[in-house]
Amino acid sequence: MKAKEFVTAIRERVIENDHSIYRNLLNATVDSKDSIWKEILSLYSSLSTEQQESLLKFLRMIQVNTVSHLFGILDGSTFLDENRESFILKTELDERVINGDLLDLFLELEEAT
Repeated sequence: MKAKEFVTAIRERVIENDHSIYRNLLNATVDSKDSIWKEILSLYSSLSTEQQESLLKFLRMIQVNTVSHLFGILDGSTFLDENRESFILKTELDERVINGDLLDLFLELEEAT
């Protein structure tokens, strides 16, 4: 798998698919046993349609920021702690290093949408 394919797949699965799942759950779930979901469902249903959409946009922004941060760590532009340890991300099949530009590729895809 090439870096762009990896980034595209992560973006599709972690942001687009999961965001769609959250949107559907918030719009279709009537009740939940989970206390956090009960609270968010109550809040969400009390909002106007425009406010609900704003909340969903904010949720997507959090998802994008989280994935961006993770790609920055994998690329070496952001570090987990003061040790500044670098990571190498390789594919199993050909040992090709695919990290180094993951964040840039991800941001390019985000800007295009």
